[in-house]
Amino acid sequence: AMVDFFTGTIATSKAVVDAFAELLGREDLRNLCDGGESISQMRVFHYLPAQAMDRQCLGSSPHTDWHVITLIARDSRSVLQLADGAGGWANATAEPGELILLVGDWLSSFSQGDFISAPHRVLSPDVGDSLSFVLFFYPSPTARLTHRISNEGKAEALNTVEDSMFELPWGEYVVKKWIQVMANR
Repeated sequence: AMVDFFTGTIATSKAVVDAFAELLGREDLRNLCDGGESISQMRVFHYLPAQAMDRQCLGSSPHTDWHVITLIARDSRSVLQLADGAGGWANATAEPGELILLVGDWLSSFSQGDFISAPHRVLSPDVGDSLSFVLFFYPSPTARLTHRISNEGKAEALNTVEDSMFELPWGEYVVKKWIQVMANR
């Protein structure tokens, strides 16, 4: 069942990339993402219940995703929130069977800000545990970004875009990023 779900979300990701390429009038987006499925990742996030406290417990701290797009299938017990641009947070909702789509930093940079990588976080459930199945769709390992975008004056700046995102092919960049992530554990 998991392999079928992975295969289905990869096919959905490719269809979304095709739609973004058409919207942007940029056929090269399809080419830059061709082969990305070979290194894309699906992860299962298990959020444990918040302990009885006077404050909410974060299951995932605020961040943006680095890659092209994120597809999320989740239950409704934890709460996915998106930055609302005014300093607050808005709940992202989905009906059972629906996927949530997030734009990543790579696509935001590629589109020169036409599509925004929204900062988001997850609040742990108050009671019981929660699962999210998340596909991180990557561009081709050899893809390179050429356009840097400015975040000046934007309410929510991209928080994971580094110079090396423009200096290295994606495959090398993502290995560097994962080394940083794992070093923080």
